[in-house]
Amino acid sequence: MINMRFKFILFFAIFISVFLASHPVWAEETKVIFDFPSFVSGQAGETWQIFNNSDEGLYPQDEGLLLHNDGDAYLIYNQPFGYDQFNNLMIELKVNRPLVITLTADIQTLAQTSFEFQRALDPSDDYQVINFSLRHRFFKNVKEFGINLHSAGASDVVVKQIKLEAVGAGIVKQAVSDYWRMAPYSPYTVNLFPAPLIFGHPGFIVFIPVLTVLILLVIYFQRWRKWALILLVALWLITDLRMAYEFLNYHLVDYRSYLSPSTQVKSFRNYGDFYQFADWVESHCQGFSNFNFYSFGSSHLPRILTYLVYPLDVLPSGNQTKATVVYNRQDIKYNDQDSRLYNQQGPITDPGEIIAVYNDDSFIFIEQ
Repeated sequence: MINMRFKFILFFAIFISVFLASHPVWAEETKVIFDFPSFVSGQAGETWQIFNNSDEGLYPQDEGLLLHNDGDAYLIYNQPFGYDQFNNLMIELKVNRPLVITLTADIQTLAQTSFEFQRALDPSDDYQVINFSLRHRFFKNVKEFGINLHSAGASDVVVKQIKLEAVGAGIVKQAVSDYWRMAPYSPYTVNLFPAPLIFGHPGFIVFIPVLTVLILLVIYFQRWRKWALILLVALWLITDLRMAYEFLNYHLVDYRSYLSPSTQVKSFRNYGDFYQFADWVESHCQGFSNFNFYSFGSSHLPRILTYLVYPLDVLPSGNQTKATVVYNRQDIKYNDQDSRLYNQQGPITDPGEIIAVYNDDSFIFIEQ
């Protein structure tokens, strides 16, 4: 029995050692990689580049550097490092319109990213600080990383400081934070729940050794059986609680983005404003029995629209009837010269007119 206990203790000690070796505890260290003084002195010029933006300049403003963002600009840092050196990225900035910031490892080669490296930022006159944990398999060793600044239209982004940090304490805190971070909704959630992640790996990988030790304690060690059973039940409750929280989180996101906002700004999951568009189509297609439908986005849109505008008949894209409804198609334009709709291949309708406009790329066209 003593030998068996010794083996279990040795096994557990080895597991803890391997875990800590793969996620070492660093001393506190900071490396500023982007700020006004470093660009003025020329120290940062060779380590950064601006990509996918018409204006590649940075302009001093409010103790920071202003980037005139076209809407999808990238800041690319091209110095290699690994999370054994730096495990946190801090960005201090302010924006004049809603912005989504996405961090991508090895952006010029592998371009690895995930929901863990995405943050939404509201416009503000004051600087805001966001942090990305780099304790992730994507950042074990990187040659470079990119910061994507995505906004609906042009925006002004003032970056005060970007720095890499080696945060020594808080490995367990970060693991817990990772485990409770919810993956955003996707259509695949209907059939597949995204696994909770810890440091970029499925969280259950971390649980397996712990569960194994607890189960063995229950089977072989009567002295520890009670506490092992209590811990097993606790882990089961934590897992169940997180799944329940995930369901509630999706409902909360739906409430905040679709139920509570005004009609003009409602957005439903990955369908955006499509449900408002369907209501608009129904109100503007009275007197017609069917229409051609051209759309961009999910392949489910024609089927959803068929249900929402019944008894109107939604026909596949093609010139099958006089009415044509277009939704978010930048490639379909009205030609004033011959009064037809054109796509890249040529005319897709007979002459007619646009009778209602939803937005620049969504409208209703009726042939003469």
